[in-house]
Amino acid sequence: MPLASFAARKVANNLPKVLGPRAHAVMDYVTAGTFITLGFLFWGRNKKASMGAFLNGGAALANSLMTDYPGGVARAYSFKTHGKIDVGLAGLTMMTPDIFAFDDDDESKYFRMMGMMETGVAGMTDFSEGEAWDWEAGAA
Repeated sequence: MPLASFAARKVANNLPKVLGPRAHAVMDYVTAGTFITLGFLFWGRNKKASMGAFLNGGAALANSLMTDYPGGVARAYSFKTHGKIDVGLAGLTMMTPDIFAFDDDDESKYFRMMGMMETGVAGMTDFSEGEAWDWEAGAA
């Protein structure tokens, strides 16, 4: 997994930073919802892929809920820290078919695609923008 995480970080660092905290939060919850939906869809035909999807969905949801950004609940860590975790989760997503031993199955394509999407979203996000989030005013 360190190689996948390294590759995701390299790609992410070279993309234009056009997303702020609010847009990133929306994408995070869409990602979590997509994984959870895939978990239910895969349940009847591939339990390993289903469990991998639930794991990734839960990790994405937990990262979102713990972040100090719009949509975050616990605000346990900064948006910048969230970005570092996102890059690691993108690597985990791409490695899930290998970890759960379904890399030759059709379902593995969903994880590769979602990992690339997560990398793209992380790479296009300006994580420094969320450092001064004003919860009272609802803006940075």
